[in-house]
Amino acid sequence: MIPSEWYELLTRDREGYARARAEHFAAGNGRPRLTGMRFQNCDLSGMDLSNMDLCHCEFFGCNLAGCDFSDSLLRLARFRSCDMSGIKLVGSNCARGEIISCNLSGGDLSGVSMLLQKLYGSDFSGCCMDHADFSAAEAEGVPFRDLSGERAYWTKADLRNCDFSGSKLPRAIFRLAALSGANLAGVELDGSDFTYAVLHSTSLDEASLVEADLSQSFLQETSFARANMTRARLMTIDFEGADFSGAVMHGVVYDQIETREDREAHQAAREAAFQQNELLKLREQTAEKKVEGEGVKPLLGEFASVDETVAKPA
Repeated sequence: MIPSEWYELLTRDREGYARARAEHFAAGNGRPRLTGMRFQNCDLSGMDLSNMDLCHCEFFGCNLAGCDFSDSLLRLARFRSCDMSGIKLVGSNCARGEIISCNLSGGDLSGVSMLLQKLYGSDFSGCCMDHADFSAAEAEGVPFRDLSGERAYWTKADLRNCDFSGSKLPRAIFRLAALSGANLAGVELDGSDFTYAVLHSTSLDEASLVEADLSQSFLQETSFARANMTRARLMTIDFEGADFSGAVMHGVVYDQIETREDREAHQAAREAAFQQNELLKLREQTAEKKVEGEGVKPLLGEFASVDETVAKPA
């Protein structure tokens, strides 16, 4: 079936779509293709859209509550003002698209790729994000409250002023992330990697940071009041004005002897982190050119070259 035929069944005949889908997979065919289709104000709630090719599709004002998009291809897809509560995006590839002003609360995003995704104005509260990849995502001010996200990847993501309160994010990767002004108070972050992250004025009050690595990070005016930092690594950091009052600091590693090569490598990475933070600020004031038919082009400068198969630490 061609994309337009799938579209007609999906939007007009639920039972017919279910039969056609079952027959399609029973015949050993690959993913049904609906690439480039536009869905506007459609009610697709509760439908099975798993294992489909939906790249370049547009969903505007749709009801997608409870939909199953597991293992689907959604690269360069656009979602705007959609109800996506309880959605399943397990293992889906949503890279380089946008999810703007959508409600994804309570969704299962385990293993999803949100690489270079625009997420402004959306709500991810209560989502499961185990092993999800949000590397280089643009999500300033987005609520990520009450998440469950073991080993989630946030490398180079713009997470300024985001609210992670009530979340459990053990072994998360925040390397080179922009977290200035974010609320991480009380969050479980044991074993997480914050190396080279920018956490200016970030709240980590009462957070659990057991064996977390904050080396070479930027902690000016950051609050760690009453945080559990047992065996955390705080090597070669700038923590001017940081508040560690009442924090548990047993076994914290503060510094180590460095070679000249180590210092030069650390300085280069610190400069790159600051440059990224400045580029993120500049992007807020820059109007992005919209070209019909083209995907989202994040203004991340040299950081836009992040490969979609970003290497994940062991």
